[in-house]
Amino acid sequence: MDFFSKGYAALLGDKGQPQSPAETIDTLCDRAVNATLLEDRRAAVQGLKGLAQKWKREVGVKGMPALVNILNHDRNDIDTAKAALEAITILCSTDDNVDPHTGLGLVFTDAFVKDPNNVTVLLDILEEYDFYVRFNTVKLLTTLLASRSERLQECILIAPMGMSRLIDMLDDRREIVRNEGLLLLISLTESNADIQKIVAFDNAFERLLAIIDDEEGISGGIIVQDCLQLIHNLLRYNVSNQNYFRETSCIQRIPSLLGFVGDSGADHVEYSHEAWPEQKVANTVLVLRLIMILVEPGNQNTKTNQNVMNQCGVLPPVIQLGLCSNAPPSVHTKALHAIADIIRANQANQDYFARTVVASHDQASPPLSALVALIAVSVSAGRPQPEQDPYSVRAAAAYVCESCVAGNSDAQLVLASTLKSPPEDNPNAELGGKPFSAGSLLLDALQNLELAAFDPYKVWFACTILANVLRGNERAKQAAANITFGDEENGTCPAPAPGRRTAHDGFAKPGDKRARPDRVPDAAQRVAV
Repeated sequence: MDFFSKGYAALLGDKGQPQSPAETIDTLCDRAVNATLLEDRRAAVQGLKGLAQKWKREVGVKGMPALVNILNHDRNDIDTAKAALEAITILCSTDDNVDPHTGLGLVFTDAFVKDPNNVTVLLDILEEYDFYVRFNTVKLLTTLLASRSERLQECILIAPMGMSRLIDMLDDRREIVRNEGLLLLISLTESNADIQKIVAFDNAFERLLAIIDDEEGISGGIIVQDCLQLIHNLLRYNVSNQNYFRETSCIQRIPSLLGFVGDSGADHVEYSHEAWPEQKVANTVLVLRLIMILVEPGNQNTKTNQNVMNQCGVLPPVIQLGLCSNAPPSVHTKALHAIADIIRANQANQDYFARTVVASHDQASPPLSALVALIAVSVSAGRPQPEQDPYSVRAAAAYVCESCVAGNSDAQLVLASTLKSPPEDNPNAELGGKPFSAGSLLLDALQNLELAAFDPYKVWFACTILANVLRGNERAKQAAANITFGDEENGTCPAPAPGRRTAHDGFAKPGDKRARPDRVPDAAQRVAV
């Protein structure tokens, strides 16, 4: 009752009559600064907080100095600090119905961050373990960051132990506090290289990976996504952080993040059947993007990171996600791009991929070479139109083929040597992918040009892959030049490969303009050799 009586008394004038809002705010500000008893100052702050929502301008203009003074002198009292933090957050918040660049929230934010000592006080308050004090401090910092990110970053950088206290929020066992601190760090590290370095070298990678493990890896919830996003912020365009990530053996933990379905000692990568809820898809794509950041073409760390990934087994789970998994197309696409960057211009990784055998999506078909599977995806070999992979997946598969031979003349020559059509009397012609080599799949796509009317990308991707096999390699060009089509002596055109459809096999009828070869671009003639 004492609190309510004091609060009511603060709203009365000298003669016991109710005061106007301006008079009440003046009285509360005076008591917040000059009252002798802590209880009186606390009641005044709580009164200002209650009025801040409706009388924002008046409370901000007259009460902001008093609230800052409370934070400086009475922050050890939990209830008083909590009320002051909530009041300042209300004042600095932008109104959804007002231009954020001109509203009162921005005015009061500028007034608060103008003095860097005010931000230092907030960071000092984080030493208090009370839930409400920590939570409201982080909320206020987040509010300030939304309006004046660069200024807040400057204030945090000059505050003693400022970043360390923010990073310590990741160790808070209360999930709400930890999650709010995580979101704040994500915003702080988006564009400031200095803050990125401080966060990374304060053991942030280990803490974030530990949280991801506790949250069940890529099968976890939104917190896993937030942790991965923060790791992205720390690594993207930051060479020193990438070095630190590798030197602290964090790359070795990537395979466990992705998981590997099946026996790691098997002679081929097994097909993975898993449930793929939306959050798992988002988490998996972020891990794959993390890999791509570390092996980005042209990065000075790429070669070293590629070697480490080969040694610690990053490729098998990524190959599984890209080529033999029931994952959605977005995961397939990103996994194929990751494979391409891991093996590009790295002969050891290219050789590893060339030796890899993967299970087919058709359980009745035997395992096949990963390279053959890639080309089959790109040219949609043996798959009817409804079952074709999306364009993004096929384009990514063609990009992997390019990476397989990038900077590797021997790999080009090996692929060029397979540019032979399977014999017409092939006894394995009905066994799906088994009778076809990588080169024969390419030739098959080029010989059946009529099908380009129904799948124009088939010929396009075949020509693109063939161009990369031949580019800059005279021996590979010579091997390609020796290819013959049909019965050359009698001047006949090549017959369709056994078991392959042509434009007249149910797809189109004679006389159909879509089936006329003269309406199909002769893409084979445009291959740059």
